[in-house]
Parts: sequence; C-alpha cells; structure tokens
Amino acid sequence: MSLKWYQRPRLVVLAPGTPVLDAARAIENNSIGAVVVQDNGQVVGIVTDRDLTNSRRRPRSGQLREVMTTPVITLSLRDGQDDAIRMMQERNVRRIPLVERGRFVGMVTLDDLLLDEAAPLDQLAAIVQAQIGRGRTGSFAEITA
Repeated sequence: MSLKWYQRPRLVVLAPGTPVLDAARAIENNSIGAVVVQDNGQVVGIVTDRDLTNSRRRPRSGQLREVMTTPVITLSLRDGQDDAIRMMQERNVRRIPLVERGRFVGMVTLDDLLLDEAAPLDQLAAIVQAQIGRGRTGSFAEITA
C-alpha cells in the first residue's frame, strides 16, 4: 500500500533555532511523538519525544539544532509500507517523515503500521526490540515542567 494514506493536513514543523522547551510543549500539546525541523523549506532534522527524554541529550535550554537527529531519513508518498518497514528496521527508527517535492507532507510511524496490520507482528516487533537496549531515562514531564 502506498504511503499517501499517511499524508496529513496539519503538521508540526519547527525551525532549527526553536527552543527545546517549545518543541517539548508542541509534542505534548499535540499528542505526537516527534516534530520535524525545517530550514528554508527543507527537512533538516527530526526531534522525537525520546530525544528529549534521553539523559545524554536532555537540555532544558538550547535550540533544536543541538538535539535534532540529522540527516533525516525520508520517504515519498509513492513509496510503500514495505519500504517504510525496511527503512525502520535498517535505520532503527520508528518515525519517517514523508516528503513530496522537497516539502514535508506527512509522517509514517510504527504505530500506524501496527494499526494498519502492514506486516506480521513479529516483523514490526523487531523494530522495537532493536531499540530496547537504548532505554529511556528521565521523564517527559521533567522537560515540560
């Protein structure tokens, strides 16, 4: 199935100079797991809730450019669910921004793929298992407080 079903009309996009605290609030207020960072209309980074709670990358001040993951792995709306699953497994990520003609248009997430039954559960579980060793330290509430 094409990834066009993951195109979204409302997206949270922030600039590299956005304060980390503003990104944490945007993630919490919008009940999302990540914000995409754009500069001059191009996707240059992604910041996840996990990035913000990881003890090594948990600044209460500073800008997104200091904590964002870059370069960003992206897919297009023409790619398929199999492409997303393969990329998530290869790159050990749970979210992939969708870009069309250089513009951010959506996000495919592991949760989406699970809900859509895009692959056998054990195949999708392997993505999570690959990340378990990283662990999560701190809490999201600590950042937004």
